[in-house]
Amino acid sequence: MCTGRAARAVVGAGRGVGRARIRPAWRRAGQIMFWAALVGVLTGFFGVGGGFAVVPALTLALGFGMREAVGTSLLVIVVNSAVGLLARLGTHPDVDWVLVGAFMAASIAAGQVGARISARARPEALSLAFGLLLAGVAVATAVQVVSQLT
Repeated sequence: MCTGRAARAVVGAGRGVGRARIRPAWRRAGQIMFWAALVGVLTGFFGVGGGFAVVPALTLALGFGMREAVGTSLLVIVVNSAVGLLARLGTHPDVDWVLVGAFMAASIAAGQVGARISARARPEALSLAFGLLLAGVAVATAVQVVSQLT
């Protein structure tokens, strides 16, 4: 159940086939631009994006369901990646294309497996799993930083 700002973003929750309808984007353009800019700053400053920035912004701030947020996040990643690749073509001649191809193939295959598992999972379970993943990454990062300081 959405609360706070997310609840105000959802219109018609409980109607239809169990899906909440999100207000049209043009009606909340300022809010979307704020969160998109925040994601951009996080991406540029920390090198994070996708699930670590876009999904929380879409679910917590804009009221998206987990599945819709993940799908939207993946599309954002594709567009950002394509633009980044085009901007850097020819600037790094020492790219290990075999490694890139292997990583890409493994990511595509694993993504298909993950999509099938996700389709069978409850949205609440997906949100919990995502939260635990973020918490685990935060703890691992903190441990790594603290060990470097000592």
